[in-house]
Amino acid sequence: MHCSEGPWLPADFGKKQIFFFREEGVQHPDVRRPLFALDFTHLPTTVDDDDNLFSVHSNPTILSLGILLLEINDGIKIEDHWAPGDLMDGSIPNESTNLTTALRLLEKLDDELWIGSQDAVRACLEWDEVNDGREDEDFVKRVYELIVEPLEDVLRQAWGVTPEQLGFDRIHKRQQAGSGGT
Repeated sequence: MHCSEGPWLPADFGKKQIFFFREEGVQHPDVRRPLFALDFTHLPTTVDDDDNLFSVHSNPTILSLGILLLEINDGIKIEDHWAPGDLMDGSIPNESTNLTTALRLLEKLDDELWIGSQDAVRACLEWDEVNDGREDEDFVKRVYELIVEPLEDVLRQAWGVTPEQLGFDRIHKRQQAGSGGT
């Protein structure tokens, strides 16, 4: 969310621009060590609403985040779990393929995910329902309450890591200093 001054993420931002360091022989990546591959010289300044007109999800960026979180939590790639029923003609992905696959995987992994991770992923995948029609109302606050807070809880409970240890407190302080905050 701290990566651009325009829309909070570029429209084409997705899992292909996020990398994690991984210890040798360990299945899950080290979530404390992300690497973002962003080209800041070509960031769009506006979002094309026509692209989202017939979307199966009201916020494709939030959907991408949910899928990425699911992939990180289970150490998988969503594409490896597409079923013929998720695809057009049993072989061609469409705009709902990743969403239907992710929802099915989330249900399958119900007992295997930390509750906070499960809540954050579900909020991303089912944004329209959990957001309760308040898309334009305090968007950042809703993202924080429904996605970030549960993830912070998981970091503390599962890995004993706080947002401050990840350096997010420095980003927040820098933003406050730049905006005249105290």
